[in-house]
Amino acid sequence: MPQPPPPQSREPLLRKPDDFTGNKKDYREWNMKITSYIASANTSLNTDEKKIRFVCSYMKEKAGVWAEEQLTARTTNQNWMWNDFTNQMKERFVDKNDKEIARNEIATIQQGNTRAEEFFTKLASLRIRAEYTDPLHDAIIINRLKLGLKTEIVTAIVASGNEPATIEGWRNRVIAVEEALYAHKPKYEVKNSFKPSTTSSSSRAPPPPKPTPSLPLGDPMDIDKMRKEGRCFKCHQKGHLARDCQNRRREVREIWMDLSTEEKRELTELMTANNQSDFTPPQV
Repeated sequence: MPQPPPPQSREPLLRKPDDFTGNKKDYREWNMKITSYIASANTSLNTDEKKIRFVCSYMKEKAGVWAEEQLTARTTNQNWMWNDFTNQMKERFVDKNDKEIARNEIATIQQGNTRAEEFFTKLASLRIRAEYTDPLHDAIIINRLKLGLKTEIVTAIVASGNEPATIEGWRNRVIAVEEALYAHKPKYEVKNSFKPSTTSSSSRAPPPPKPTPSLPLGDPMDIDKMRKEGRCFKCHQKGHLARDCQNRRREVREIWMDLSTEEKRELTELMTANNQSDFTPPQV
């Protein structure tokens, strides 16, 4: 009776990672991608030696020199312990200051001239470097999003009265609102906010830029402390959650008042055209 053919190893569904050249600021994201790929490889990378050789094959330039030294030493000593290898790799390529640098970048992040998709891709990378991937961080990062995203996009989302509760939810809504804004008004360019209204009688000065937040992003210990004390992540007062914070309504009114009459009218038309039936201008 013929024997069935041996089972074939399943190819990972993830895209293979890019090469790592030794730049420390790229290490955390690259390491996450390559370890995820290895985890999805099933039987094709099922020994420590296979894993180490696979990782080394994606290390080039300065990192490639280090990888070659590792392979030479481990072949000689027959030391193919995966945990030992990953610890040495972390010691060599993790920038000791990278976490704090990334946290400072999150605290001052601005959308500027970039599209929403690019903005959130950058934010995701910064969150990995800053080690802000716990759901407990979402409320604080969402507050930073409101300061860093384009004013008209934040106004449309907050004034709808149905704010997303997660970062992924904000990402999806921001992209949808951005598409609605620029699809219905071709004269708008993504790099600009609302076109200033000009009249023959007077000219309105552009609103002042949004202030850069001066407080650093909350430390995980601060978040736990506020949570235990029952404090709002937004205003740090007791008695309510961030989603119920009254400061949110005040911020919406302030943003709305910064818009000209023409800008308010156009925003309302845009949201109506995009079937945002729950959009109502803030009461001032």
